Amino acid sequence: MRVFELPKGGPREQGQAHGETFRPLIAEIASIRTQLLVAHGIGSGGNVRSVAEARALAEHHLPMLEAFDLDLFNELLGVAEGAALHPADIVILNHYTDLKDLCGDGQSIREGDKPSSVDSSESDDNCSALFAATPAGSVIGQTWDMHGSALPFVMMLGIPATDDAPAAWTLSLTGCLGMAGLNEAGIAITINNLSSTDATIGVVWSALVRRVLQCRDAASGRDVILDAHVGAGHHYLIASEREAYGIETSGTRKEMVFEHRGNDSDVCFAHTNHCLSQVVDEHTTIRPGSTTRERYSTIADIVREEQVRDRADLWYRVLGSHREFPQSVSTWMASPQQPHAMATCGGIAVDLAARNLWACAGEVHRSRPLQFDFEAISAPSQSESSSRSPADSVSKPYLFTWTAQRDAKGIDLCGGEGSFFFTKSDSGSPRRVLDMGSLSYQANAGHGCQRIVARIRNQAQRLCLASPHANYPEKEELARTLLRLAPDGFNKVFFTLGGADANEHALKIARMFTGRHKIVSRYRSYHGGTIAASTVGGDWRRPPIEPGLAGVVHVLDLDGATQRSLIPRTLELEGNVGAVMLEPVVGHNGVLIPPPGYFQTVREACDAHGALLIVDEVLTGFGRTGRWFGFEHFDDITPDLITLGKGLTGGYGALGAVLVHERVAEFFETETLVSGLTQYAHPLGVAAAQGAIQVYEEDGLVERAGELELLLRQALEQLCVPDYLSGARAIGLLGAVDLAASDDAWKRLPQALHARGVHAHTNPRARAVIVAPPLCIEADDLKRGVELIGHAAADALSNREPGRAT
Repeated sequence: MRVFELPKGGPREQGQAHGETFRPLIAEIASIRTQLLVAHGIGSGGNVRSVAEARALAEHHLPMLEAFDLDLFNELLGVAEGAALHPADIVILNHYTDLKDLCGDGQSIREGDKPSSVDSSESDDNCSALFAATPAGSVIGQTWDMHGSALPFVMMLGIPATDDAPAAWTLSLTGCLGMAGLNEAGIAITINNLSSTDATIGVVWSALVRRVLQCRDAASGRDVILDAHVGAGHHYLIASEREAYGIETSGTRKEMVFEHRGNDSDVCFAHTNHCLSQVVDEHTTIRPGSTTRERYSTIADIVREEQVRDRADLWYRVLGSHREFPQSVSTWMASPQQPHAMATCGGIAVDLAARNLWACAGEVHRSRPLQFDFEAISAPSQSESSSRSPADSVSKPYLFTWTAQRDAKGIDLCGGEGSFFFTKSDSGSPRRVLDMGSLSYQANAGHGCQRIVARIRNQAQRLCLASPHANYPEKEELARTLLRLAPDGFNKVFFTLGGADANEHALKIARMFTGRHKIVSRYRSYHGGTIAASTVGGDWRRPPIEPGLAGVVHVLDLDGATQRSLIPRTLELEGNVGAVMLEPVVGHNGVLIPPPGYFQTVREACDAHGALLIVDEVLTGFGRTGRWFGFEHFDDITPDLITLGKGLTGGYGALGAVLVHERVAEFFETETLVSGLTQYAHPLGVAAAQGAIQVYEEDGLVERAGELELLLRQALEQLCVPDYLSGARAIGLLGAVDLAASDDAWKRLPQALHARGVHAHTNPRARAVIVAPPLCIEADDLKRGVELIGHAAADALSNREPGRAT
């Protein structure tokens, strides 16, 4: 689920930031809802039969919103501007259910006038809500159902506090003002749709939700609904720790159907899209095929069986209740044969005493909720927080890598899903970050992949401790799989704990096999953080640990106008070289892609001078470049040794490997292999690798990376910093953009990326931003990620406050 916190500032500016951040998604959901609106108008004999007519109808609601709340009106306009859409499109996105009732002939859709089954993709009246006053404190929650196509756009929207209103969290859609939520004063609102037969032009209903979330007591929230000119049918449930009100509305009628005030701890109230008020019921209809009665019965049964005790009880026992057809609260069930016709789009459960909530996207009974509170969105602004001493942000009992400890900030990870990871603020509130760097280039399969987790769990239950000389089936199975993926002629695997020690052991194997100690590599390279791997690498972080491994010779290949390799001449002049170690594509040092013929020249030189060719596939392997291994792009060459890490397990376990060609492996049939480690082929690392490779193959992620290469390259080339953009390139889902920026701008860029909610790798020495998203990333997220990187670069280059709308 996406999480977005509106920046501090004016309503128009906040809306622009929202619209700009989610521009492609907002355009898509606005289009979906417009088409559904037109289809409904045509299908019910209504008065909307084209997109133009839908927009014209939506425009009538803008003056109503402006008169109701000028700030929310300006925020909606800002969303439209940021998303590059007409305000009417955003009205349709926000006000779809009311417009649907208004655009059709309400009388023609009363229950019984249509077949008993409906297309579940259009069913959007299956929300369930419950308030309970319990001995542990009051709770309120809701499952939130819409047309199935709304699910990809679900988000949590964080609203900062103002002088007039408390901070708030609201479950929403990209481009929407809000759907249901909780504010810092402890006021919560949930909402169920009632299909109105007397719909009128009225206030955009999501603006009503947001206005209630500005209130500091539940009675004021109740009055917002009672006093507003609503457009169509909804049930609004508004609550605080000691008060709760349920209000049903249609286009012309309102009635309070539930009221609770006081300390009584044995009170429950449920609502599931049907009217408790006869007055309102006369002007609403239950859509054919709805499960509203069954869901109401299910909730009532649960409440009768055992009183709701707390928020966890509300979430798992009530909202997450899932029984046999048709007894389910969180799933729309069409029939016993079609039990999951339409998934719940999301849900919230609120602890009104603690003033925090859980939320999820998708079916409640299948989801693990995120927890939200208010410390993060009530925290000081970026400019205020940047004035803190670095020591204030670091109090960890461990050392941070690659940094002076006073400057270390770290990433407070708390989970992930697909191409996003979640971070925590000091308060623990989650923030969703688009991962355009696969964390440390290893999350090829994405975050939260349960198929890999299941492999690890099953392995741990069966066997999770082994010796270096142990034989067990999964170890052999993985080795055979890796040899299957490798070129012909590879017949042995040496397992390690990661990429750096894979390179270490490859160097040892080369020295033992050739009897020579010299190693040739490139200045623009990185091979790991151990002493030997750091020495062989040409990375700028190498000098502080020198002298390192003796006999390492660096050449200046792929670093300038000439693309002719200096390696053949170096081998000739040096003599006694045991191995050449190269990344097929230079990774973190700039994504340098060799020209045609480069590797063929190197291969021939190695053969001529008796040196082994070691290809370091730690970063480029397992689909990163659009093929299983990066060297497969170049000249049909076969290395002698291939080193693996990172994507081998997708980051889900600690494992590396050296693939050994038979011409080298044969040597050790009679000679002792002087190399080993205690956790050689650790079972949990092996299981993670098996799971990752299974996902790569089943989901076609290697091919997917190749298919998205052009999109990534074009997006990088069109980055919104034309005066500073000096180059861009991509191979598969590994790309880089060169920026001619000052040292100060490069120092500001990481913070600017963080503020924009995107993760990418910056290399000031190479003057490059490197992107390497999970291979499962959606095309829209890939484009949006590059756009966010461009906006962050513009922030850093112009030295404006990070995260402000551009």
